[in-house]
Amino acid sequence: MADVRMEEMKAAEAAAIAGEDKKHLDDKEKKMRMDNLTKALEHIEAQQVSGARNLTPKEVLLDLGDLKAAHPERHFRWVNIKSPGVAERRRLDGFIRLPESEGGRELGGGELAVFVTTQKIHEHKEAQIKQMNKDRLNAHKAEVESVVESVARELRDKYGLKVSVDRLLVDEQG
Repeated sequence: MADVRMEEMKAAEAAAIAGEDKKHLDDKEKKMRMDNLTKALEHIEAQQVSGARNLTPKEVLLDLGDLKAAHPERHFRWVNIKSPGVAERRRLDGFIRLPESEGGRELGGGELAVFVTTQKIHEHKEAQIKQMNKDRLNAHKAEVESVVESVARELRDKYGLKVSVDRLLVDEQG
């Protein structure tokens, strides 16, 4: 596909060069040919760039920027109301379904709906999640420390060796 486009490009360039050889072409026709060549190059470049363009139709449909701008003290999200338990779980998190009178909407034949909560509740939930993730990342350290303490206790009790826990525990993070 790209080879065909390159051939078209080369043909357009050759035609432009051949056209320039003719001394009787006026400036208007030369400008028109250059514009056509530029458009062809832009078209080829647009097809070779990967990725979706900004604000694709789905992104426009799911955009809640108008609600966020109108109510900065609230946090909005789409919730799949047909999936079992999802809407109920969001209600337990403090979300309520936004009525249509306040800007609420549905998508996908009633599959997705806009839910809202206060920014304070959202930030509190985010802080809880952040703390839980931090605890999970550090859980292995507490487990290793308890194992090292038991090894130090066993060395002391069985063999009479007094070894510091700090000496047995290597802190790789400095």
